[in-house]
Amino acid sequence: MMLALDYTRWGNARHVWNSTADLLAAPSIADGVHSIQAEGLPLDVLMVNGACLGKATQTVLPVFFSGAVSNRGGKPGPFFSGSGIAESKGIAAICIADPTLALDPDLGLAWYAGSSRQQTQACVLELLAGLADKFQIELLLVGGSGAGFAALQFGGKLRERASVLVWNPQTDLLAYYRNAVKTYLRSAFPDEAWEDDPRLTSAGATMRGKGISHAVHLDYAAGQLPRRLVYLQNASDDFHVLNHAGSLLAGMTVEANEGRYRTADERTLFWFGDWAQGHEPIPKRTLCALIDLMLDPANSIEAISHNLGALDEAGGGVSGLPLSFRHAANRANLGVRAALTDVATLKVSAAVEGVPSGLGSARFAFYVFSGGERIQVRWYESASEAEFPLLPGKPPTRVAAFAMDSFGQKTKATTPVGSAHARTLGSPAAHDPNVLSNQPCPPSVFVLGSCVSRDAFALVETDITLVRYVARTSLASAFHRTPAPAHMLSALTSMDSEWQRRMVEIDLARKLPAMLRSTQFDVVLVDLIDERFPLLMLDDVPVTASTEFKKAGFPEGRGQSLGYASGARMQLWLQGVRRLMATVDPGKIIINRVYWASRTASGELLEDQDSIRAHNEMLGKMYARLASCHPFATIDYPPHLLVADENHRWGLSPFHYAPRMYEHTMERLRDLAEASHGLRII
Repeated sequence: MMLALDYTRWGNARHVWNSTADLLAAPSIADGVHSIQAEGLPLDVLMVNGACLGKATQTVLPVFFSGAVSNRGGKPGPFFSGSGIAESKGIAAICIADPTLALDPDLGLAWYAGSSRQQTQACVLELLAGLADKFQIELLLVGGSGAGFAALQFGGKLRERASVLVWNPQTDLLAYYRNAVKTYLRSAFPDEAWEDDPRLTSAGATMRGKGISHAVHLDYAAGQLPRRLVYLQNASDDFHVLNHAGSLLAGMTVEANEGRYRTADERTLFWFGDWAQGHEPIPKRTLCALIDLMLDPANSIEAISHNLGALDEAGGGVSGLPLSFRHAANRANLGVRAALTDVATLKVSAAVEGVPSGLGSARFAFYVFSGGERIQVRWYESASEAEFPLLPGKPPTRVAAFAMDSFGQKTKATTPVGSAHARTLGSPAAHDPNVLSNQPCPPSVFVLGSCVSRDAFALVETDITLVRYVARTSLASAFHRTPAPAHMLSALTSMDSEWQRRMVEIDLARKLPAMLRSTQFDVVLVDLIDERFPLLMLDDVPVTASTEFKKAGFPEGRGQSLGYASGARMQLWLQGVRRLMATVDPGKIIINRVYWASRTASGELLEDQDSIRAHNEMLGKMYARLASCHPFATIDYPPHLLVADENHRWGLSPFHYAPRMYEHTMERLRDLAEASHGLRII
């Protein structure tokens, strides 16, 4: 394979090394390009002013990463950033090119994540750690946008040996724009079936399986921080504020202080400023000033913050620092008020209390209900007030308000409309300034089933509370009294996904009954979609052979597999139903009686119609058996709602439905919770 590389401009100033160890073993590192043969690709490193490393005046070594190569159009690499800054300052610096860009002359961004040809993250980390040890020096990792992701990634691994300076970075490359991610994945891993996975639902698992970290927030939330981190973010770059800065901040303990977010240990500074519009890079003057500050290892985060604020053109902290409910000094409380006016109008307003001054504003949405029916909506806007005309025959009885902070976190509250039941159009009541305080008491739901029920909470705005979600388990194994052998449970530690590990552990260790007994909820919503997985009998002990169970590495072919139609499977399942009823008051159980879709929302037939029919026939039998056990409350669906969504976030599937189906789920769930269980839902 011809690599898209051209070294002619460096001539004799290019040095080739067989390994990173060979380069690090050299007495000195000359200026110029150093090409390290690292697995299947060269790792190209540019040394600038290397002689300065021997001087006592430089005790921090900047390492520059390169961001996206815009409009590449076949231009060969390697691509370096930062050499001009180093030369202008007369300091030593290392510039590292992204090796993956050599695989495709049109690839512009690869995040230093790696490819099927090279484990780039491991190779770069080996180089950086070796440089820090060789020169006994602190590294300063510098980068913006995609290069910022790399700086954060390696800084978290190097811990005390590195500081990090980033601007507008991605914190999860899979949360970047999908077309850019697709281009990278197709170039880096051409043998994977990306065309069969247009929504990239398997990308995370695939990358983790190859030893590649695509996100940094988990490491940082676990306390894996560089010695100093300065994170600059243009406040007007809404996409990165919401999808990247927000996800990193969510897992960290930070406080709003003097217009910035800082960690209590003064290791990390998040500053949202007006340096540039949107995703444009920060001004070079600001970047150079920050590098100067961070080249002194004695400069603390506090000192850096103070000096940055003093820069004439730095922009400073914006007047409305992005609002984070999670990091408010006191937990943010949402109050909602509802009043009927003399002009047949419902006026509603909301306010977030407990937020320190200096933070930005929330955005608000409102739902108006008449009984159990949602009749009017105002989606998220900055205005905290709204007016709704009264509708004939549908008096408003309850208002739900939602507030969203700058990072997408939401809080919600509801209030009754008081005497609104007596008010309809054509019979205006006397003005009643019926202003009520926030009295949130939405129903709480324990979901036992699959994504069919869970997605309704994720895709529909609601004030119903999801308290627990358990999936990937059959009632036949979840309520069996004998847990799986201990060696099976110990094998789960190898699973990368915490959620997947937890679901398999719940099934194997029979944790569900105790969870149901110890959790406060109003209703249990049960669906049977995950009963599609075979039941595997291992030494007379049933386990659900889910996709996640198989990912744990258990050998296939062991034990007896009991499919849907097995009589023995049905007996074990009915035993599980009876034990569920013994654990939970049957009056609190709602059956989400859903069937597989056979067509898409556009009318196209789905593949494997025989399998869909077989699953629906078995679901019908199981629903009938449930009805014979107890007159459970059920959520049923008109056939026109059971259609698959081609644009579903989990991809096209017979049990990934169009949005209206999930809205119906939540509407009926509220009705049943109110009518069947006597809840006072206001």
